[in-house]
Amino acid sequence: MTDSSRNSTGGIAGSSLASAHVEAAASQSGGNTVLDFGSLGTVTLTDVALTKLVAHDFVFG
Repeated sequence: MTDSSRNSTGGIAGSSLASAHVEAAASQSGGNTVLDFGSLGTVTLTDVALTKLVAHDFVFG
């Protein structure tokens, strides 16, 4: 996510990530989904089941 910035819709602008990369980074931790981007950090989606996420839940600009 180098040189990326958050846009007004909460998506990540300027990123080369695709939904396949998000899927590869995602894991279930209890009732939360965790996206682990290695040295870039993690994002925890609290009370969100991994099985409920679909591609249109993410915005790439």
